[in-house]
Formats: sequence, structure tokens, C-alpha cells
Amino acid sequence: MTIAGVAIFLAAPARAGAGTSACADGLLGNRLVAVSGARFTDLADRTASQVRAWAWHGGKRRPVPFQLDECGEDGRVVVGTRERPAPPARLGPRALVLLRSEDAGEPPPPSFRSEGVFAVELLDAAESRRWLYLGPDDGTMELSTVDEVDYDPGHDRIEAERFTLGFERPQINYFSVADGKGHDRGNILDRLKARVAAHVLWGLVSFRRNEDQVSEVVLGYRDGPLRAVRRARLEVEIGWGMPSPLIIADDYFYADHAEGPISITIPFALAYLFGDLDVKIFLDFRDLDGFELLSEGLAGRTIRVGEEGVPAAARTTWFLLRKGGTAFLHRLRLGAGLESVEPTLYYVYDAAADDPPESVRGERPAVGYRLKGWRTVPRGRYEIWMDTYLLDGAAARDPEAAIAALSRPLRVAVERAAR
Repeated sequence: MTIAGVAIFLAAPARAGAGTSACADGLLGNRLVAVSGARFTDLADRTASQVRAWAWHGGKRRPVPFQLDECGEDGRVVVGTRERPAPPARLGPRALVLLRSEDAGEPPPPSFRSEGVFAVELLDAAESRRWLYLGPDDGTMELSTVDEVDYDPGHDRIEAERFTLGFERPQINYFSVADGKGHDRGNILDRLKARVAAHVLWGLVSFRRNEDQVSEVVLGYRDGPLRAVRRARLEVEIGWGMPSPLIIADDYFYADHAEGPISITIPFALAYLFGDLDVKIFLDFRDLDGFELLSEGLAGRTIRVGEEGVPAAARTTWFLLRKGGTAFLHRLRLGAGLESVEPTLYYVYDAAADDPPESVRGERPAVGYRLKGWRTVPRGRYEIWMDTYLLDGAAARDPEAAIAALSRPLRVAVERAAR
């Protein structure tokens, strides 16, 4: 998420973008469906308070949660501040409608009057058809009271149904699994660390940066019932009269996962100043003894944290830590143009290690990625995504299946409901 920009500010990520735009139609995680507001023509210019969403179950119409976000010309969600909140989004070409796929149900009974109503049909890989409905507020149904995620700008803190996350700019220094908003199991994280090392000026000088050498300004936020958005600008001093890269971090928070796209504008070619970079992005945990570690690069092997060493891993773009029936999955997404960059698993377990800056001595464990192969990166604008998912049950037992489910096709059709 946000502080990952520290480690990537020199190691320019993919040009074309590694993830799906937060303002594009499609699936968000494996629960939410995003639909362009342009597809609801008869509801144009209405705000969320003037619209109702529902599904039919057992012949009864039940309100379901939804969210309207406004999107800017740059493809980002429009945010506001505490002093100047973002205006309510209005349905139209610049709006995005968020709905939960799990709420979809059956067609309405023949007697239902559907003037001005749109049907959102979901068709999954198993050819199962389900529907959600969006229509004008006719005074017969209240808005859903479901609110899965909140952002507190005063404390710079996210509370979601399955996790709580706190910032201490620019570090992330609090992460807890939650059993409902505000019902934390306890902080397990020291901080998200980002360390960059390189040789500069033909190897004459060593260059090192860490997350404490970054300044951050929160540019704005948007908080809805299904998604909260936090946008920040990060800066780091390069030295030697070189301009600072521009780093914009957009963090998107949902009930059970978070997506962290980072946009970096590099004003110079890396080869002009640096040799190859050694980039490490990792989570430094307080105490995960007894957890199990799985990773793409471990070829099916399961490591018990605190008891076993970890061999050198092959290419790694995800890792999972689990205990009992709960797990959290971290995924790194790099796009076209980064074929030369090789992410491998970074893992250290040492209860007595000193790796400042940090709040708690020791790494129990440190888990993340080590990235090399940045030599030939030209100036330009780049992007990387880092995502975290809370998993339970079968998904926690089989992370590869859980990752595959995130790419499972879901066709979405929007049409006026039959009258």
C-alpha cells in the first residue's frame, strides 16, 4: 500500500498499469461489481439518496447496499478533504456504481411495476444468472443501512469488517484482523518497511533510503458504505541536485481487502545515476510464531514461522500467512515493461534483530519481496499495485485457487427492467 512507493520511487513500475482502474467496469476483488453510471440513462443526474438498489429473494424485495463514486478525467476517484468534502456523485458518464455480487437474487414477480428501473444481470463462469436492480426512490423502500468500511481522517485510520489499519505518516504501523468494524483481535504489525540500496557515481558512493526518509501529504479521501479511498503524495530527496520523483498513492479499502496502486513519475533515466537497485518491500511483524507461510516461490512447501528456515525462493508475486481458518494474502502486480525485474521472496526470522527504523526490536518474521533488475528504466510515468486480502475457510487453505477466483470472469449486463 502507500509506503510501498518509497521502495519503488527509483524502481519504476509498469507503464501500462498492473491493475484494473478503480473507475473501470468489472470486479473489485471477488465480491464487488463496478458498473459505469452511463449505463443507467433514465437515472441520470440523481445522487445516491435519490436512488434505491434492491434484489428479490423468495418473492420479496430487499434493499441492498450500493455506492456512487465520481471519477475524474484522469481515471481516479474524485476525493475531498475534511474542510472541502467531495460533492455527492451523480449518475452519469463520470459516475461508478458499486454493488455486492453476493446480494444478487431472482427476477421480480410479474406484478412488479418497473418504470425507470434497471436490471443488472450477473452471469458467472457456471452460467448462473442472478440480478440486482437500481431505480428511482419512490418512497416505498429505505436505503440499506449496511456500511462495511470507514475512514477516520482525524486519526488516519481504516476500520473495515475484516481488518483495521492505521497510518503514522508515512508508515503503516497498525494492522489487525477484525471480527466486525472496531472489533480488533490485536495489532500484529510493527510497520511496512521499504529499503533501497544502490551504488552511485560509478560505484564511488553508496545510496540508501528507507521509509522514514519520505514525506507524505494526504491529498484527500472519499468514504462510502462499500469502499473508502485515501490519496497521498509522497516525496523523497535524491540528492546531487536531482529532482524528486512524483509519487501518488491511491489506497482503496473494502470490507475484506485493500488495493494499493502507486503512480510514480521518474524525471530521469535510472541508468544515468544508479547502478542496479536492490529494493526490499516487506512487512515487519511483531509475533506470528505458529503461523504458516506459503508463497508462489516455495513450490508448494509450507513453512512454519519461527521453526523452519526458508530456502532461496524462485519468482514470487504473492505470499500468504495463516493460522487456523484465517489467512491474509499479499499480492504484487507488475505489468508490461517489467519483464527484466525479478521479484523473489524476502523472509527473515530473528527475534533479536535490529533493523531500524522500527518500533519493536526483532523480525518475527519480516516477509515481503526483494526486487532486482532495474538497470534499464527510462524516465516516465509508471504504476504498480500491491493488494491484501483477508481469507477464511477454503480460500485460506488454497491460496492459488483464491487468486484464480479473483480473475474468474463475471459478465455484467445492464438493461431496462421488463415492464
